Amino acid sequence: IKKFIIKNKINNPIIIAHSFGGRIASILETYYKIKIDKMVLIDIAGIKSKKTIKKYIREKIYKLLKRIFKNNEKAKKKLFSIFASTDYQELPKEMHKTFKNIINEDLTKYFKHIQSECLLIWGKLDTATPLKDGYKINKLIKNSAIIIYPNGNHFPYIQYPEQTNKIIECFLKN
Repeated sequence: IKKFIIKNKINNPIIIAHSFGGRIASILETYYKIKIDKMVLIDIAGIKSKKTIKKYIREKIYKLLKRIFKNNEKAKKKLFSIFASTDYQELPKEMHKTFKNIINEDLTKYFKHIQSECLLIWGKLDTATPLKDGYKINKLIKNSAIIIYPNGNHFPYIQYPEQTNKIIECFLKN
């Protein structure tokens, strides 16, 4: 993305990013020093959450069952479909380790250095990137505001497309 922006001589882009895309946008501005005019970040990822007991147990069960069925490809595929996230399942196998490394990186250090005007949009019922992450990111990014959809999930722009478009339009005009 950095090379694309430079090659196409895009100055002060406006970036609208969802989930994983928010990681990319944040790193573009802070690590790669790409000057971004404004950012709209929707239910973005980047805050490493503490492992809950439920997640810990789920992970241990998965690893145990994988060992039990290590010679049964059909059972291993079924376990993978039950325990792995959709994002992870859709990746080619050779990308799994990279994906794990990326999602385990906490971007707090980057969020603190974002200078762009930034609008955060969050679904209160998001379980992939919980609202508490949104509040934390809002505090970390100096020039940011957060809008919360009370009944929104991880995809509020799909649930509420007209409202989301109006909100973004107002933010970009101001």
